[in-house]
Amino acid sequence: MKNETLFEIVKSGLAEFADSDCVPCLNRVVYGPYGSVTTVKSLILLTSGGSRYILNTSACLDRDIVALLTSTVEIPFLPSDRKLACQMFHQLARCSFLFSALTFVIVSQTCGEVLSQEPAPEPKAQAPAPEAKPPESAAAAKAPEPAPALHSRIDSLLKQSQFGPVAEVAEDSTFARRVYLDLIGRIPTVEELKAFLSSSSPEKRQLLVDDLLARPDFNRHMAVTFDLMLMERRGGKHVKPDEFRQYLEDSFRQNKSYLQLSKEILAADGTAEKNRPAAAFYLERDVAPDLLTREIGRVFFGVDLQCAQCHNHPNIDDYHQEDYYGLQAFIVRASLFQPDKKKPAVIAEKAVGEASFESVFTARASMTGPRVLGGEELVEVSLKPGERYQVAPAKNVRPIPKESRFEKLAEMTTAQPSAAFNQNIANRLWAHMLGRGLVHPVDLHHSGNPPSHPELLNLITEDFVARKYDVKSYLREIALSEVYQRSSRLQVSATSLEETRKQVAALEAKADAEFDKSYEADELVETATEKLDAAFAELKPFQEKIEKANKAIEAAMKVRDAANAKVAPAKKATAEKVRLHQLLVNAHQRVKIASDALKEDKELAATVAVVQNKETAMAAEVKKLKAAEAAVVAALAKSEEALKATHVASDAAVAAAVPIEEKVRKLRTEQIATRKVAADHREAAALATNKANELKSLIEYGELQQKIASLQKEIPIAKTALQSNTSKMPALEKTLSEKTSAMTAAQQATAAAQKVVQESESALQKHQATETLLKDSLTKLNEAANNLPGENPLATAKTEIQTSLTTTEAAMKSMQAQVTQQKNDLTAKTATMATATADLKVADNALKAQQQLVKKLEAELASKESELQKSQESLEAMEGKIVTQSSKRMNASGLSQLTPEQLGWSVLVATGQRDRVRAAEAAKLNKAKPLSEADLKDPAKVAAREAEVDAATYTTLSKNVATFVKLFGATAGQPQNDFFATAEQALFFANGNELNAWLAPSGGNLTDRLLKIEDPTSLTQELYLSVLCRPPTKLEIKDMTDYLNTRTDARPAAVQELAWALITSAEFRFQY
Repeated sequence: MKNETLFEIVKSGLAEFADSDCVPCLNRVVYGPYGSVTTVKSLILLTSGGSRYILNTSACLDRDIVALLTSTVEIPFLPSDRKLACQMFHQLARCSFLFSALTFVIVSQTCGEVLSQEPAPEPKAQAPAPEAKPPESAAAAKAPEPAPALHSRIDSLLKQSQFGPVAEVAEDSTFARRVYLDLIGRIPTVEELKAFLSSSSPEKRQLLVDDLLARPDFNRHMAVTFDLMLMERRGGKHVKPDEFRQYLEDSFRQNKSYLQLSKEILAADGTAEKNRPAAAFYLERDVAPDLLTREIGRVFFGVDLQCAQCHNHPNIDDYHQEDYYGLQAFIVRASLFQPDKKKPAVIAEKAVGEASFESVFTARASMTGPRVLGGEELVEVSLKPGERYQVAPAKNVRPIPKESRFEKLAEMTTAQPSAAFNQNIANRLWAHMLGRGLVHPVDLHHSGNPPSHPELLNLITEDFVARKYDVKSYLREIALSEVYQRSSRLQVSATSLEETRKQVAALEAKADAEFDKSYEADELVETATEKLDAAFAELKPFQEKIEKANKAIEAAMKVRDAANAKVAPAKKATAEKVRLHQLLVNAHQRVKIASDALKEDKELAATVAVVQNKETAMAAEVKKLKAAEAAVVAALAKSEEALKATHVASDAAVAAAVPIEEKVRKLRTEQIATRKVAADHREAAALATNKANELKSLIEYGELQQKIASLQKEIPIAKTALQSNTSKMPALEKTLSEKTSAMTAAQQATAAAQKVVQESESALQKHQATETLLKDSLTKLNEAANNLPGENPLATAKTEIQTSLTTTEAAMKSMQAQVTQQKNDLTAKTATMATATADLKVADNALKAQQQLVKKLEAELASKESELQKSQESLEAMEGKIVTQSSKRMNASGLSQLTPEQLGWSVLVATGQRDRVRAAEAAKLNKAKPLSEADLKDPAKVAAREAEVDAATYTTLSKNVATFVKLFGATAGQPQNDFFATAEQALFFANGNELNAWLAPSGGNLTDRLLKIEDPTSLTQELYLSVLCRPPTKLEIKDMTDYLNTRTDARPAAVQELAWALITSAEFRFQY
């Protein structure tokens, strides 16, 4: 913007402020000279001659850039004797100009009127304020309160629906790494990071965001981001990837709105006048209708309709064949046109072709006109055969229809963008900044996958539309929000279980009720579909009549064309005969004049007769040809009349069909509206279910915490009981041992007594047997003696036997007494043994009982300890689940992998290779095109040279980044956001020549700088700031120091190894 324009703006907006004057709509953020940032306090001082102009900014919200104003800048155009109304600031948008080698930027709190190519940062357009007039009173002079900035409204809205744990704001180092990656696609250099961390400005985060958005790197990164979104690494067949990416970069540099960008891409047909690079979206997909239908739905409307091609989607209730073929109707007539393979392919389009369909599940057949998702069906002009083309189809000729459905796609998508279109891009850009969309995946918007925060999605969508689809200012607001700046570290805490259970019960009841309502709505959908199908069946005969009438027109056209084809040759033949006849007439007249003059010349007279005869014959031929011509012309006229009659019939058929067509469109609109009602109920049910499930996780977490706390109390008690009862075991074991010994002694004594008794009884039995034998012997002797003669025969024998018997009986008596005594002793010992046995059993039972008790206590303790371990593991898993859920709910920052481009550029920055190449490119340019001393004093030329160096650096290093894309990027046409690891990636980091070369100490690169640092702590800090963009922990410093101390003999290699380890770490590859 020219200085004069800015002067007029300031004249109409600034005031000379007295103590009571203020401009509450200004902010406190200022930019300094190139490459620096300055912060001012609550007052900004302007000087103009001797006048002082003070802007009181103490009441302002920390939102938009306002101005760089210093006390050394003279502003001669500000009158010192005039007060101007500060309300006029609300008309200001964004303007910039170069003055005294400093960049000035002024931004209003509202976006009423855009005064430069830069968009207004505010979300909702407001009517310009009325022309400033001197206020009649203080109340009348009071400016209206500005609407809060989008980032403030985002945070306020999130807090209203927040539940569960919420992460704190991330550290400055984490924020810097995150915002650099998101806005310019790389990590900060160590110098950039240190400058940011050392700043004490309370607005330094806002200043950093604005700085990054102003860099050319932002445009390049957005080009890469949108290229991945739109093309998914397709390219090179018809449009070079670099050409399409340059087109995107130029668009962002021009601050082209997303709406305009979408219109250009959807309208591009590959011709030069239609911006050929923009046609890459179609051309690189070979203009294949089915593929394009899916891709247009995914990329521009956030729905993947692939499975709705042959039937309504089997798993997603909201995706219908009508939606699929409504989109395909725009492109079903388009095709790739490249008759000459040496020339660029373009898009051709027929004038006929409909999107009809039949479900393979239900056999329901229908047809739909062109319709974008969430939009009305296109009402087309009915063109008859012969009226349909600007350029008719022919061999090697690109047909161009008069009414292009292909062009209507861009028009209908962007003229009045649907909610699906708007929400898709608002959600995709949110996902770019936050790592996941409010609807995720971003191409699966449907009622079964509702947004995590529906009100927030509505807010950011409405804001994005209100700011006229300005990507840069929208991303700025997201970056300034608290939710964007939250940490990925989350402290999970318990919640009120009773209250949460009540919430779950209420939510489940709500989900059930909403599902019931959706089933009722589904019945209405069925009814609406039946009505629509009936109307379509009613329309079909009319369509057949139109088709029949059009065929009649085509037949009549053929007849007319055939007749017309004869007219020209007939007229040409007649004209030629007339010309020849006239020549004969002329010849006859001249010859006759000569003959009359030379009457005696018989030969000449004969010639006159010959010419006259020829003239007469030729006249007859002319008459005949004229008659033939008249017949051909009459036939043409007749055919044209017949053709007109077919047109009349066609018009009548079309007119007759119009009411039915309108009826079909109306019923289709009603069907879509009814489906929307059912979808809304399903979405409400899904939202309630999702929230209930998340609350259940919090409940389970709380229950696990309670269980763990209870177990942690029970386990010490169980251990004490176990120890107490275990301590009783030795005494019981000792008693058992003693009782066992007593039992053994008693058993031995009893056994000995039994043996003595047995031996005594055995001896007694022997004596008893001897006694018996002696008595028997004595009896026998007496009997024998009585039979023998003589006196007392056998007396000696009797005496001896008697003596022996007497001795034996005496012995037996003694032995009997001894046996009795021994038996009494045995009885006593047996009683003692019985007592010992009983005592032993008691002791044994007591020990066994104690052992069982101890075993039980051990089992109970082991169970509790096992349960505690499992509960702790479950708690840890649940904590991870809650962290994941919290990141989905935007309560904490999520984890996402770097894109291949981000990874490549970050490696180049971390190793210092980018700075080395930039320095080399600068030297090369300065040598080839050196700047004069005057040029070096011209900020514009210096800035241009810096941009030139940046562009050369980008071009040179893009080849290195391409290596990362090849290794870390997904296959063309596949989703590009999924993380995967391969052996090739590992081999590249382990053995790749590139990384090893970049880490070789040279030219002030990373390792070169590190080797100049002697102190291990300082070295570690420099390494971590350079690579991971954060200070190291104490443990990391210790580990690094210990390692370096073990490698004093090979310090360069050790430093390279440490740098390599951090660059190849998981932390470096992810964003958090």
